[in-house]
Amino acid sequence: MTQETSKYAWRMQASFACVIFFGQKFLEDKFGMVPGKLIDQIHTLNRQDVLENLFRQAMRCSDLDSFKQLLSKAKE
Repeated sequence: MTQETSKYAWRMQASFACVIFFGQKFLEDKFGMVPGKLIDQIHTLNRQDVLENLFRQAMRCSDLDSFKQLLSKAKE
């Protein structure tokens, strides 16, 4: 692996971690305490574009149950 490839991979991992971190903070701000099991399910998603879309859609959710339904669809 070249140094440039390594830097790119590191940046992608950091970007992915930020999406998860700020998405989780958004959910906590919107819905209050988010169960650990739900956070664990979010961490099983491994595509950044899916996570980004999930958190954008979460803005339209009225409660945590509707977010759980979105998460279930995202995991398909």
